[in-house]
Amino acid sequence: TFLFLTEKLGQFYINLIQDDVRSKILDDAPFVKDARFHPDIKCYITNSVEYSRSQKTLSSEMINWISSFKDGDVFYYIGANIGMFSLFTAKHWNSKVKVVAFEPSFSTFTSLTMNVAINKLADKVSCFQIALGESTRLGMFNYTSLRAGAALHTFDTLRNYRREEFVPVFQQSILSYSLDDFIENFGIPVPTQKKLDVD
Repeated sequence: TFLFLTEKLGQFYINLIQDDVRSKILDDAPFVKDARFHPDIKCYITNSVEYSRSQKTLSSEMINWISSFKDGDVFYYIGANIGMFSLFTAKHWNSKVKVVAFEPSFSTFTSLTMNVAINKLADKVSCFQIALGESTRLGMFNYTSLRAGAALHTFDTLRNYRREEFVPVFQQSILSYSLDDFIENFGIPVPTQKKLDVD
């Protein structure tokens, strides 16, 4: 019983501290903070979700994969969120790898572009606020949250990644391109490396 109560009390204080950190983050937002995933990157923070993303570290597998790129590679990050892998790749490779980041969420796209701007990476990372899909068309983007950094949104379906129906907090008509159309219409370099983070 004592051990059980000690564990419960410990968890209570952990939750209290986490809640205090979250409220402090929200009180101070927006602000810029050093990212944990790279010593030379700063992140624009508007909420606790972005703060959490900025303080993650990259797995050794991901670092090894990015390190295996070659000079002249073109890296497409589809579902870039606030840009963690885009920023890391751009810093790691300097100007030797071209990074193209796609993020359809309006709130998250703002933070993605802010992160590119404050890290002075505009010449290394191109950001596009579009979805990529099977065909070029307008579709409905269904938000699970309007907070920057949020995930699990859907495109043209009200079923989430678990195939369960959900009620979006907001719906927005957005443009979706097929990758072939996007490259052909705008002369963007063909990707040699891709990372796909879609829900």
